[in-house]
Amino acid sequence: MEIHLNDNSMSGTEIISINGRLDALSSSALEEKIDPLTHNDSTSSLIFDLAGLEYISSAGLRVLLKTAKTCKNTSKKMILCGLTKTVSDVFKISGFDLILDIKPDLNSVKEALGN
Repeated sequence: MEIHLNDNSMSGTEIISINGRLDALSSSALEEKIDPLTHNDSTSSLIFDLAGLEYISSAGLRVLLKTAKTCKNTSKKMILCGLTKTVSDVFKISGFDLILDIKPDLNSVKEALGN
């Protein structure tokens, strides 16, 4: 799994691009990278670009749910975008599509954030 962080510090937005598989083996690496961002006062939004994500397991879903809860408690926005059909199906089956903010692509996210 590859994780890329793109800091857009002017607006306090962090874009996290995830490529490959997010499973039990890789979810802890993601958690280590994003945990500091959820507690950073200068970060107002976390955007997860999942266009390159091929597979997500329950361990990956857990990391995203935990991050969403932390963001809610720290008044940060968390938006997911670019879900492939396979990943989108997992979100629908698990019900995560109903509890997480999901947009079709980065342009939709920028519109939602007013950028």
